[in-house]
Amino acid sequence: MKNYPNQAAEFSRVRSTLNTISSLNAQGLDVLDDGVLGYELARSRDYTFRGIDYTTASAQDIEARIVLEKAKPRGDQGARTNARELRRTLRDLGWLDSTGAVTSAGRALLACASQSQTERDLLAAGLMRVAVADAVTGRVSHPVRMMLHLLHAAPSHRRLGLELALENLDDSPSETSRVIGLYQQNATDAQIRAATGVTENQQKNNRKIFPTLAKYAGLVVEDAQHDFHLTPSGRAAIGLPSPSTSVTATPTPTTATALPSGGNVVVGGAQRQGRNLTVGRKRSVNQVGSHSVSRTVPAALTPDQQAEAQTRLGERTTVHQALVRQFAARIGDAAGEFWEDPASFDLVWAPTGVPERHIFEMKTIQSDADPQIIRAIGQLSYYAYFNVAKAFPGAPATKTVVVNDDLHQDLRDFLEHSGVGALRVHLDGTVEALNPLGQAMVALLP
Repeated sequence: MKNYPNQAAEFSRVRSTLNTISSLNAQGLDVLDDGVLGYELARSRDYTFRGIDYTTASAQDIEARIVLEKAKPRGDQGARTNARELRRTLRDLGWLDSTGAVTSAGRALLACASQSQTERDLLAAGLMRVAVADAVTGRVSHPVRMMLHLLHAAPSHRRLGLELALENLDDSPSETSRVIGLYQQNATDAQIRAATGVTENQQKNNRKIFPTLAKYAGLVVEDAQHDFHLTPSGRAAIGLPSPSTSVTATPTPTTATALPSGGNVVVGGAQRQGRNLTVGRKRSVNQVGSHSVSRTVPAALTPDQQAEAQTRLGERTTVHQALVRQFAARIGDAAGEFWEDPASFDLVWAPTGVPERHIFEMKTIQSDADPQIIRAIGQLSYYAYFNVAKAFPGAPATKTVVVNDDLHQDLRDFLEHSGVGALRVHLDGTVEALNPLGQAMVALLP
């Protein structure tokens, strides 16, 4: 079983450490030095020494303890170990680079409100990025992804068995199946140790961090009986449909649209792996962005999807719809086909004569660029996977966010890192690329 640092089980410490690193960087100090970072975390009380009563301890008391700690051999200085492990976790989350600089994703985390949904969403995305290499073979696995698969197989009582998230050598189906099989044996702690060769301390440490952080991120939930379960967000993170009651819509002549493949899809009632999905409606340039913003959501959606669709309709302000129309007009009616769905995606462009499909999310910026872009990335990924892929099976798709104002460089980089192009539409209708993927999109425009 692989090992992973367990110092970051409390997310407040993770965020506070990232903030401390940002502050040390601004002072020109070396955050890659375990002593510099470790003892600064001790001063901020994000790392605590044993034997100190922190309810009464003064800053002078902590400085005196730091002097004593520094006199120990480096390997015995807990503050150094804490710094090294937290720095690794922050790198794995994608918030710190190898030079110790805070990344654009890390800056987005520090910019959002503490305990906000945006913070939880960013943590969820970071956890899904965490990769761990086997010390002997070098094979890489994603432990949070594995943990979610385990919880899909069965809930865990008091985290029992969730340490197996670090058991698989890689993410292959055979390794995933092997570990799930071991988990489903409902083995005791001792039996798991015997099967995996870990010590009791390793076992305890390996089940500390990921369930706790995933719980804060909303990927898992712990019930009153201390059983851990997947949430809808956790299911979506590993590509599973949300459990829902199947509702079949009765199609009417106005809710069916012929797709380029010749197949008919019912808008608001398409079924895919148990989900009720909207796949959009073909439009001309003059029709794009013209639907009423008070339009009701499709009745065939699940409750979660209806809530999301209602939110989407609330975003369809007059300014937003004008941005959709302005961008569609920039492409032009002769350049292909347009698709939009009032309950999900803003615009899909299917260029004439090529297989690619381009999905666009429009955002009107009003001093809220960070949360708008964070939401746009999630929406583009979700609609590209669940809606556009249904309408155009097998067709490659690009994702682009279109804004009506400038974005700071960190957000441009964040979008590029997330595989999303960025475009700005000016008042005169000209389109400006805000990152390299956006530049590639501009090159495709007629």
